[in-house]
Amino acid sequence: MTSSIFETWIRKLDRKYLLQGRSIVMVLDNCPAHPKIKDLKAIGSMLTASARGVGTRKLPFSGPPQRPFSGPPLSHD
Repeated sequence: MTSSIFETWIRKLDRKYLLQGRSIVMVLDNCPAHPKIKDLKAIGSMLTASARGVGTRKLPFSGPPQRPFSGPPLSHD
């Protein structure tokens, strides 16, 4: 995924939730495809988390550690 694809998706999601009267908080990993996006209405804040804990906010829970994908190559057909 690229940052432009992600931003398009997140803005569509924001509009959808705004029309439904909902609001959410997103927790994302810290990668270049997840840029900071301003002017969202229904998505209150986007927190980032990384395996190393560098430049992240402390979250009240801990998920599974992030590991590189070790499966077979993905088909791009």
